[in-house]
Order: sequence, then C-alpha cells, then structure tokens
Amino acid sequence: MKRPVVITLLVIALVLVVWALARWQSSPSGFQTNNPFDRNNLAFMVEESKTLKVDAEKPVTLNVADDAGDVTVTGGDVETVQVKVVKTAYDSTQARAAEEVKTIKYTIEQNGNAITLKYEIPKSMNFNNNINTVDFIVTVPTETSVSVDTSFGAVAVQDVQGAVDLSNDFGDVTAKKHRRRVGGSKQ
Repeated sequence: MKRPVVITLLVIALVLVVWALARWQSSPSGFQTNNPFDRNNLAFMVEESKTLKVDAEKPVTLNVADDAGDVTVTGGDVETVQVKVVKTAYDSTQARAAEEVKTIKYTIEQNGNAITLKYEIPKSMNFNNNINTVDFIVTVPTETSVSVDTSFGAVAVQDVQGAVDLSNDFGDVTAKKHRRRVGGSKQ
C-alpha cells in the first residue's frame, strides 16, 4: 500500500518540477545566459577589424587556432596585416543573442612579424546545434607563412608564398596559388 502512494507522490512532484521549469523558461526573465534547453536559437553577428603593422622587408608568420569558425587567409600586395573578425552568437531571442555576442572573447597577439589569432570555445557552451563562432578573415603580405589549426569550420588560404600548414577536424580545407609546401594533419 505504501509503495503506490510514494510512486504517485513522486510522479506529482516530477510533473510540478517540469511545469515550474517550463514557466520559468518561458518568462521574460527566465535563463539569463545561453540556455541549453532553447531550441529557438537566433543568431546575432558583430564585425570587428584591426590593422597590424609589420616590417614589410621581412616575411610574416601567421598562426591561427580557431575552435569554431571559418578562417580565410589571402595574400596580397599589402604592407600590413588586416584582420576582420566576425563573432556570431546564438540565443532564444535577438536581444539575448546580442548580449551573448558581447561575451565572445578571442585574442590577437603580435611579436614582431609573428601574429597569432586564437578563439577557444568556453567550457560553458550551450548543448544545441548552434555554437558561438569566431570567423577570421585575414589579408597578409604575399611573403607570409601560414599555420591554421581549427576544430570546426572551413579553412581557405590563397596567394601566399610562405609555407602553409593546415589542419581541421570538421570542414572544408582549400589552398590555392601558393609556392611552397602545404602540410597538414590532425592527430
């Protein structure tokens, strides 16, 4: 007799918890961060640009490590390195996605003619199919060596005369109009 009563009470408690969670999630104040239970994710994008001065008489080395996002590197008749960054965040509303994009962090480091671009996915990411991304679109002098290591996203490198080393877990990899060896592997 006691067992059916306990089971009934547990079922009622579970139903109340699910009902309360649904009401809390659907309320305007609901979850304040990118909610892993949201299935109506909307994108919000922000573009940022930076120009880096380099010694035009010496070759440039570009290293890119991007956990999620596309990487495009194009060599050209330029004397600076131009970096365009496109940050994309997802959340249940446009307003929340706009707030979420502000939390996306990436780094641009320069030591002489060696430049490193890096984006790491935060450990507290949503569980939906949409993850926050950072795309790097870089224009470099043609005498540039390029190393790109990505986990998710397309990689395209063209018109550079230095060594090219590309590795990618998931996504297309393209290298065009280069003069030196192209290498790449993912362990």
